[in-house]
Amino acid sequence: MNEFAALAGENSKRRENSMNFITKRKKGINRGFLWLVCTLFFFTLILAECLNIKTIHAEEPPSWYRLRTNSIPHQPQDVIIDSEGGLWVTAQDETEYENSLWYHAPGADDGVFQYITDNRRSNYLSPEYSTLVEKPELDAPLLYAIKDRQGNTWYSLKNRKVLCEKPDSTWITFDMQNTQYTDISTVNVDSAHKIRLIDEQPEGQTKLFISARGIIHINANMEKVDSRIVSSEYSNDFINDALIDSQGRYWVVSSRGVEKGTSLIHTEWINLPDNLSAPSLEFPITRIEEDSLGNIWFSSNAYGSDGIYCYTLSSEWIKYDLTKLLSVFNNQVYNMASGNAGSMWFGVLGGGLLNYVPSEAGGQWIQYKGSELGLNSEQIISLASTDEGLWFVSGYTPGVSGNGTGVHCLTFNNGQPQLKSYTYREQSTALTSNRINIAAADKSGGVWFPAYDAPSIARLKADGTWQQFRGMAGTQTLGEFGIVAAGTDNTNKVYFIPQGCQPVAYDLADEQWVDLPDLPEDIIHYYGLHIDPDNGKWFCGSFGAYYMEPDNTKVTRYSSPEIPEFADNYVEAVLVDDSKNVWFMTRTGLTLMKKGTNGNEPEWVLFTRDDGFSGYQGEYRVDLDDKGQVWNAEKQKLDSQTNSWVSVTDTSDYDNRHLRFLNGKIPADMDMSGALFDPGTLNYDGMTLDTKGNIYFTGGMSQC
Repeated sequence: MNEFAALAGENSKRRENSMNFITKRKKGINRGFLWLVCTLFFFTLILAECLNIKTIHAEEPPSWYRLRTNSIPHQPQDVIIDSEGGLWVTAQDETEYENSLWYHAPGADDGVFQYITDNRRSNYLSPEYSTLVEKPELDAPLLYAIKDRQGNTWYSLKNRKVLCEKPDSTWITFDMQNTQYTDISTVNVDSAHKIRLIDEQPEGQTKLFISARGIIHINANMEKVDSRIVSSEYSNDFINDALIDSQGRYWVVSSRGVEKGTSLIHTEWINLPDNLSAPSLEFPITRIEEDSLGNIWFSSNAYGSDGIYCYTLSSEWIKYDLTKLLSVFNNQVYNMASGNAGSMWFGVLGGGLLNYVPSEAGGQWIQYKGSELGLNSEQIISLASTDEGLWFVSGYTPGVSGNGTGVHCLTFNNGQPQLKSYTYREQSTALTSNRINIAAADKSGGVWFPAYDAPSIARLKADGTWQQFRGMAGTQTLGEFGIVAAGTDNTNKVYFIPQGCQPVAYDLADEQWVDLPDLPEDIIHYYGLHIDPDNGKWFCGSFGAYYMEPDNTKVTRYSSPEIPEFADNYVEAVLVDDSKNVWFMTRTGLTLMKKGTNGNEPEWVLFTRDDGFSGYQGEYRVDLDDKGQVWNAEKQKLDSQTNSWVSVTDTSDYDNRHLRFLNGKIPADMDMSGALFDPGTLNYDGMTLDTKGNIYFTGGMSQC
């Protein structure tokens, strides 16, 4: 008798004894009936808990939450310093699924960032993560955020809105101009990608809302002063940046070059001096900045950029060709920031950080390579200079550990550079990554979340606290890439498959990692893990499937050409059905190892769409309904007597089946309204059910 059946029988006897006892006292006592009802209800709850029955009440829709790392974004975009010295961090567009940003208040503990979002349901985090701030008004992706000297906080949203949150918690909305002239949406280019604060008035700061197709000027009294849009509705001369300098001059830089004037409207194109070998007016300028001495700097991140230009306080032009001055291979500058005493910082594509310090001899250039600072990326995409040091963002670099992305602060102690860094994985005390492809609940009330793109595992314990394993599982390595599969057996051991490494297991009874026998190949690509009802482990990989005995002492490999009926050694999933037949789901076919009768050898059957005998249709995936019937992805039923597939009209047994997990079952056709993601993308393999009846859904690489 299995555990669930034993618990059900024990509680049934308890319920029967209680009912008999109550019945004897019931005669002539009105309250006896009430006591009976209460007792039945109480024991029904106990029985349901023991059986792990999940009941969904129509009048109580499920509460949806998203678990995520409690650190900076997956791919930070901008670091912004406000007038109070606060640090704002935004995410690269469409890399974070929630409308959120991160804020580090002046004087806050190191590494403590507020997480600002439009709703709480997207953030179910550990109790100690108390910096969540709800702002329902922020109901679209956030492009930029900054606080001015008057205490107003400004948010640019990807819906043509700029919102101002005043110190008294009231809100003001400003609309960017709609330049749409066809049925093609222009929300992306109409929304402000930057908010620049200008210290133009003693009583406050004026603002420029800068979008690719227009600029709006707002004064310190929240009044719209002026606005401009691109010269033609058909124009692709996108605006990249704008500035009102300390002399009151207006600068606009775009894909065609530089304009200067006395207002946003009254500007003229500037021709750079011929002796600088300057490009034509078609040359794109992407950034403009004024240093602390009043010099104006221009740079470009465009391919073919030939240098950095400076328009000095004495109205002279200077050009700096970085490829000749330093060991960089291009002049593509992502961003600039003004430092102290006329110094400037530059983030160069593939070149790390550059620092310019003015001097009578023409100035000194210093390069800080990412590798010299201990970074895995040379892409510096955003800069912000403060009295504390230089804050910057290192850009996403595929193929390196952690993808190189993060937020960093560069300081100097006795002239020596020192770096402190924040990454969304390494600083998180919750999940170790937002890219979770699989989750596995255990029998102790916990849930395990291995990272899909990092060698690490997060464990959410039953008491709500988190435990993390990074790089190592006890004395065993988790490799360099990520964890592709996880599962728990009936003895409360949790198994994990690191990509390219041997499987590892954690024993909840002893709270320690345990040794497993090695699989035959040292380096292998894995795809999945199936743990059958007898605690056998099936590891799916690119060289076949490996079966590990329930006691973890022996490993058997199933593959081609040893088994002629084996469709493909790329085994993506395995299923052991109720008759203990084993299904191998591969890329090019479905292989069935049919259990032999009376101790005979198993029968092997290969199903493909063109096999000529079975009538098989659809992809090579099978499922079980509640009666043990095997179905394929096209909702065909298996006729086990003839090894053929039958198309049926009534597929309700398949559609309404329950999904089987270690800690119970849930309906396959559950109501997904209110879910945080498209139900059409639901992957049953990425689900699990904990002992409290909470259901966890994972989204893999697409759900950051």
